[in-house]
Amino acid sequence: MIERPAPQYSLLHSPGGQIVISRSPAGIGLDLSNGYNRIVNHLISSQESIGYKFQSVHRTSLGDKAGYCWEFLRSDSRVLSIFCWFDKDTLGVSFSGSPAYREKFYSVVAELTGHWPHDGN
Repeated sequence: MIERPAPQYSLLHSPGGQIVISRSPAGIGLDLSNGYNRIVNHLISSQESIGYKFQSVHRTSLGDKAGYCWEFLRSDSRVLSIFCWFDKDTLGVSFSGSPAYREKFYSVVAELTGHWPHDGN
C-alpha cells in the first residue's frame, strides 16, 4: 500500500495506490509466447466490463523471460490499474490507484526485474 500524507487533501480524497506482488500458488506460469492474444483479449474484456479502458502495453523482462505490463484507466480517469506478467513464470505484479503513482510503480517493477518497462508490443 502506498500512503503519502498530503496536507492539501483530506484523508478520504488523497491520492493513493496498492501494489500487489504475487506468485501463483499452482506453480504454473502463463504461457504468453503461445497464448498472448487469448490472454490479452480476456484481460481487456474483463477490465472493460468494470469500466476501465485499455491505455497501453509496456514490455519488460525477467531474466530471459518476456514480460508485459498492461495499463487500464477508469472512465473517470481517477484510477489506474496495471497488470504485469511474465512468460512461463508465476510472478505477477499489479497496481491499482492514483495515476500520480504510475512512475513509482514502474520503479518497483524495475527493482524486481532489473528492467524498466518500455513502450511496445
